Amino acid sequence: NGCALTETDPMSPLKTMISYIQANYQNKITLKDVAEAGAMCQSKCCQHFRETLKQSPIEYLQHYRIGKAAYLLEHTNANITEIAMECGFHGASYFTETFRKINGITPKEYRKQQGKG
Repeated sequence: NGCALTETDPMSPLKTMISYIQANYQNKITLKDVAEAGAMCQSKCCQHFRETLKQSPIEYLQHYRIGKAAYLLEHTNANITEIAMECGFHGASYFTETFRKINGITPKEYRKQQGKG
């Protein structure tokens, strides 16, 4: 039956955890939340992410959020604070700092480069 294949798929818990992050990225997510979504302990969760994606679950979450933010910067006229909140950041300054760390430029500079500034 189809269920047996999913249960023996070693990628299944990772897929579940990634789906959890993608469905809940706008909310506060902890490592514990991600690990519970994959029905495993936090250290095993981190190990899965590191081995497969070469980043921690929280790094994956940040990159996912920043990807969503980049899309909004390109395709909407929402201000930086609105985009930060929409993407699960609880402040524009932390959002800007994280965005710059990942992309090398600020959200404002990014938007300007996209011709939206």
